[in-house]
Amino acid sequence: MPSERVEEPDVVVPTETVYLDLDGDGVPDAVRTTSTIGFDVSGDGVVDVVEVTEELASGIGVDGTAAAIRLTDTFEADFEHDGTVEQFESVTIDIESDAARD
Repeated sequence: MPSERVEEPDVVVPTETVYLDLDGDGVPDAVRTTSTIGFDVSGDGVVDVVEVTEELASGIGVDGTAAAIRLTDTFEADFEHDGTVEQFESVTIDIESDAARD
C-alpha cells in the first residue's frame, strides 16, 4: 500500500487563542483556537492553498473540561493568484463530552 506524502507548510501563522464569555457572567466559558497554514503547491513561490483549523471548546466547567468541541477545517485554493478562490472545502465536526451527556 503506497503511503501519502505529507508536505510541510510553506507558511505558518501563529496560533490565535481567544477566551469567550458566552453567557455574559464575566467568566470565560469557551475558548476558540485558530491555526492557519499555507502551501505553495504549484512551486511558483506564492502560497496557493490555505488551511484554517478552528476549534471552539464550549461549556468549560470549573475543572477545565469542555462540554462540547466544534472543530472546523477549511481549505481554500487560489492557483491563479487573482484573489478568487477556485476551490473551497470546509468540514465541521461537533463532539460532545461524555460528562455533558450524563
